[in-house]
Amino acid sequence: MSGIGRRLERLNKLVLKKDTKAVPQLVKALGDTAPAVRAAAAQYLGQLGDRRAVSHLLPLLQDAEPEVRYAAAHALGWLRDERAVPRLIKCLKDSDPQVRLIAVMALGWIGAPSAASGLARALSDPDPNVRQTAAGVLARFGERAPLSRKEWGLVVGSLMDALMSDSREARLLATGVLSRLGDPAIDLLMDNLYDRHGVNGSTGWMLSELGAAIMWTLLDALQHSEDEAQREALTAVLSRVGEPAVPALLRAVMEERTEVRHVAIRTLKLIGAGAVAPLAVAVRSGPSERRAVAAAMLGRIGEPARPALVEMARDVDPVVREVAVRTLGEIGGADSIEALAGALYDRDDRVRMEAARALGAAGAGAIPALLEALRFDDEGVRLAAAAGLAYLPPGDASALGEALEQESSGVQQALARALRELSMRGGIDAELAALQERLLM
Repeated sequence: MSGIGRRLERLNKLVLKKDTKAVPQLVKALGDTAPAVRAAAAQYLGQLGDRRAVSHLLPLLQDAEPEVRYAAAHALGWLRDERAVPRLIKCLKDSDPQVRLIAVMALGWIGAPSAASGLARALSDPDPNVRQTAAGVLARFGERAPLSRKEWGLVVGSLMDALMSDSREARLLATGVLSRLGDPAIDLLMDNLYDRHGVNGSTGWMLSELGAAIMWTLLDALQHSEDEAQREALTAVLSRVGEPAVPALLRAVMEERTEVRHVAIRTLKLIGAGAVAPLAVAVRSGPSERRAVAAAMLGRIGEPARPALVEMARDVDPVVREVAVRTLGEIGGADSIEALAGALYDRDDRVRMEAARALGAAGAGAIPALLEALRFDDEGVRLAAAAGLAYLPPGDASALGEALEQESSGVQQALARALRELSMRGGIDAELAALQERLLM
């Protein structure tokens, strides 16, 4: 047996006794000329669990041989002594990926929040195993014991930096960690978004350029996540950010993936009234498709969005006017009828017909506005009014009959002509036939 083999055998026998009296001899072996002996001594010291070894193991993190640095980092992780944290963080820059990996794992075993900044930087490590392990370690902070607000601040502050990383994968890993940490981390993220990256503007809280960039990072993660729990957590963050998150969510609504669209729509509804102003801005600028989607989202929000939708019903873009009229009809209520009645006179056929459908669905309360439109000279307006009357619910037939009896023959004739024209065009079928039958009764 070689000299190295004999020395290794002696160390092994010392450890098998599980006697801490062996620590001094193992410490002496840390200075052995053979890397294998130094590595074995470091490993055995970690197994014995005697923290007196920490100060002797720390210098080995700078050993010339990777196997020794690896063994020392492993042992320090087993000993779970926070004195090792600063040196282990330095090991995250080691030239050997296995040393960097074990340093991440050791920091996780120690569980010190002070290691969070180094672990967050490891999310950008060239080695995928190091990146994924660092994300897992960060996500487990707080599981072993409750963290103080200051300790949570260290963890979340490190994630904020990772969310701004040049590496897209690092950003996505950071969002995954954030979602797994849950409410305590999300609460502090909200504070950080405004304290570090925001200003209080004249129209309320607004995110700065850096804060907005973080919103896009969260959205990017939302769009590409396959994890339902992570999507739910990101939804919670974006909904609590409120108004500044709306542009990112609007982009997500136009995403091809159904699950992403649904999450974004639900988040906008959670934001509610706070989403109305930025959505209204989106409707007034940008491509027609985006403007139409923004108007549709206002309809999902409902009553708080009605004033903005009334304004949009007068937009220069017919696509936006059409969507605004449709969504006003979906919201319903007497307050919408005036705006919808005005849309009957729109210069665009589709807008007029959308207003007619919405007014018809509004029921008896819309009959006066529809009959008034029958007096208008423009044939398109009269056709839209007739269509709206045809869309009245069957239960409102008597109200329509009573209203027609009080109208002049000119209005009745205009309605009859409009119905004939619609019939020749093949419009509204069953609804049209029902209205004609009412008129003949």
